[in-house]
Amino acid sequence: MNASYAGFDINAFFRGVGQRDVYPDKESAAFWGPYSRKYMVMPKFVGENIWTEDNPNAYFPRPQAYISTGSQDLSYAQTKYLQNAAYLRLKNLTMGYTLPNSLTKKLHIEKLRVYFTGQNLFEFTPLTDAYDPEGCLAHDPDAGESVGIGTAYPIQRTYSFGIELQF
Repeated sequence: MNASYAGFDINAFFRGVGQRDVYPDKESAAFWGPYSRKYMVMPKFVGENIWTEDNPNAYFPRPQAYISTGSQDLSYAQTKYLQNAAYLRLKNLTMGYTLPNSLTKKLHIEKLRVYFTGQNLFEFTPLTDAYDPEGCLAHDPDAGESVGIGTAYPIQRTYSFGIELQF
């Protein structure tokens, strides 16, 4: 998307996937938390959705270590824990303003433009916060597949401001 009007300009690039299902594999501690290893931190979305006597229809079962690993109950793919990894992300946004020539000519400047650029500013996704839909659904290449998905570095958000000056 690209537009300009009265000295203002905007350029936006979106990226996304309309349909993608991902199952958090048995070594995916970012999703399973304490179901993976007894010493793992319990992610907030897990803690808010675990089985208790007051919440018998919870998304996650009663906390129990190691039931997502090896050949235990949660290690087998099932539709209940299948994650919708569809997303729409604003990959790049640049907004700028070019001062009118009537002002810049007096200063012997041919063009003066100020701008903002940002990468990966936001995304819309139903995927749990444990994963980044674009970058973290892979295995950490340095650790191998023994650590599960969600271990690669997440996509970083970057912001820049600049001045374009031509004499």
